[in-house]
This record gives sequence, structure tokens and C-alpha cells, in this order.
Amino acid sequence: SDLAVRDQLYGTYGRPKDPSSFFVRAGRIARALNYTRLLGGQVISALNDTATMMLRHGAPKMMATGLKLATNIQALKLAKSTAQRMGNALDMVLNTRGIAIGDVAEYAVHAEQRAARRVTDAFSILSLQSPWNTMMKSWSSVMSQDEFIRQAIRTAKGGKMSKSAIARFANNDMDESVLRKIAAEFDKHGTEVNGLKFGNSDLWDDQELARLYEAAIIKETNIAVITPGAGDLLNLY
Repeated sequence: SDLAVRDQLYGTYGRPKDPSSFFVRAGRIARALNYTRLLGGQVISALNDTATMMLRHGAPKMMATGLKLATNIQALKLAKSTAQRMGNALDMVLNTRGIAIGDVAEYAVHAEQRAARRVTDAFSILSLQSPWNTMMKSWSSVMSQDEFIRQAIRTAKGGKMSKSAIARFANNDMDESVLRKIAAEFDKHGTEVNGLKFGNSDLWDDQELARLYEAAIIKETNIAVITPGAGDLLNLY
């Protein structure tokens, strides 16, 4: 229900009456250990991320972007820093996708729970889950930015949008007037490195537009690199 999703967002859904009780603490430890036990083949099972990204962006776009990033250090660094500033690709630091899937971060207030959290974070890195998630989310974020800005520029120049593009941007609360504003901000603050366009939205004059733009990039990234949201986690309780 809507109330359940709200409570999940606030971290109160399914919260036990006494989070410090022995059984709750033991359950949390068991969940963290089980997360670690089952994580060994995670990267193999996550290879379908590439297929999802191809379906979202197209194989030619994906390969071309990957080649441009791999052959230009400046583009690679900018891709990573931009994605992290928006809240994407933070898995090496926060293990965001891993803890969302395994739900191992709740109530980490006791010493043994903090220790278990450190173990899960470390193992996520050693098993290559966190590096994989960081790479894939950065890659997807770059493609989404480039596609959004290119469409914005075409629209500002009077180009027509396809039906699929109209639906995609409408799903992100954007219409032609918004795209024209994005094109104007890119013209003033954006950069192009090795053929990839970066909006530099943190410098935009219209920060309300910047928040809308960044939210759309995050949403696109979480679709391309499937990341569970609050509603998806309700079945864990």
C-alpha cells in the first residue's frame, strides 16, 4: 500500500517493538552473514546488467560510449565524479545496491551489527560486486546524460521528437519547453569530452531545473542497472 511504501522510505516499516532484543539482533547478524555467504557468484549473476543497458540505450550507443570512456582519462574521471555527485555509483563507498538487495544496513547501532556491516561492505568489494556496480552505474549515467542533452539540443533547434522519446521524457516530467531550457544551460555551462556531453548541472543558473535533470538521470540509471526501491523491499518483511 501507499502507507507501507511511505513507512519503508522513512525506515519505519516492519520495525520491531524492541530493535535491541536478542532475537532481533541475532536475526540481523544472520542476515548479514547469509548475505556474505551467498555473494560469491554475484558478479556472474549480475552480467545481465549489460543486457538491460543494451535494451535501454542500444548496443551501438553502449559500445561507442564504453570505447570513448576507455580511451580518454578525462572523460572517465568526469563520468565517475558526475555520477557520484548525483548520488549514482556510490557503491565503493556506501555499497548502496548491495545493502538495498540484502537489507543488511538496518539498525546497525550495536557493536556486533556494525562489525557485520563492515564485513559485508568489505566482501562486496572483494567479490567485485561494488566495483561492478560502480562501473555499470557510471557508464549508464554517462549515456543517459549524453542522450538527454543531445535530444535537448535537437529540440531547441526545432527538431521533432519521436513518440518513444516523448514518452521517455514525459516519464521524467519533461516536455519540449524543459528540454529547451536544458539546452540553454548546457550551452552556457556544459562540456563535451571525447564526444560525450556532460551537463555540469551543479553550475546551472536554474537549480530547480538541475534537480529535475539529475533526478531523471538517477531514475534512468536505476532502470538500466536494476536497483530495488522501497516498494521492492516490502516483501522482505
